Amino acid sequence: MFDMNEKSNDAFENIIFSPKAQEPYPCVLEFCDMLKREGINRVCDLGCGSGRHAIPMAKMGLTVIALDMSRKALSFVEKVAYEENLNIETLYCNLPKIPLASSSIDAIVSTNVIHHAKLKAINETISEMHRVLTPGGYALVTVFSKNDYRNNTGEQIETNTFYNTIGTEKNTIHHFFDNDSFVKAFNKFEIVDAPKEIISLSTYTDPNGNIFKGTLFKGIFKKISINKK
Repeated sequence: MFDMNEKSNDAFENIIFSPKAQEPYPCVLEFCDMLKREGINRVCDLGCGSGRHAIPMAKMGLTVIALDMSRKALSFVEKVAYEENLNIETLYCNLPKIPLASSSIDAIVSTNVIHHAKLKAINETISEMHRVLTPGGYALVTVFSKNDYRNNTGEQIETNTFYNTIGTEKNTIHHFFDNDSFVKAFNKFEIVDAPKEIISLSTYTDPNGNIFKGTLFKGIFKKISINKK
């Protein structure tokens, strides 16, 4: 189970309903274009929040399974889907367990979600992603980079993992990746698009007026038919 408390739950809901959290990442829309070209129609939004990606993906004609631990967020997505006649199914999900059958989904989108845990739970989540994907299924994932302004702030829980106390995601746990650790985490997958460091929409202004931008790693991975050792 991801480590949550009342403060972190409140922090997550403040984040997912903030204006910046409504803007879809261009890389996700490009990924969905790729899926459609390959004839893939069914995609899971793992950690959908208030529908940042689930809603535009459904508007692109995809069938979306939207998972999140916030029932408030899921209710909002359900309301939009009903009002706009979008093909979105919502499911409550508290990672690392994913409430889907094995080999049941063709693609997963997960942006800024799986890093909210200790490394053991992150690895368990990735194993679950591998389990629910069909052979040849794709996963687009973004995680916080070690170059992100939140790294090395707050209380260190384990190596590269902090309970953060600044920025837009204070009172939440973050594990920070470099390129090698990101690739290693997905070692059961084939790399389709090698991890790239990108600038996120998140910023933080310190008391002196200095502005810091969030930094992510983005990668696209593919489940292969034979498990890699």
